[in-house]
Amino acid sequence: MTNEISKCVELEKYVTKIILGLGVPVHLGGYRYIREAILISITDMEAVNGVMEEIFGYSSASGQKRPTNSEFIAGVADRVRLDYEGSILVS
Repeated sequence: MTNEISKCVELEKYVTKIILGLGVPVHLGGYRYIREAILISITDMEAVNGVMEEIFGYSSASGQKRPTNSEFIAGVADRVRLDYEGSILVS
């Protein structure tokens, strides 16, 4: 059990490092939700696919199309999944 908790904490730290590295500010209102959605998506992408579009929808800034939050979440989750492919962190 302790080893499992340790893996979860390590994975959460890794996801946090990635999204902070991408410039997502911690004070952003939905920061925790985005991080949690990424963690859920790593193991079960289908669990959040439909819901994310309803919650967040599309956003645009400066006339440029940015990815939706669901696209962002899926992209980060995929990167983490690939980084940990074959690892015991993601089963």
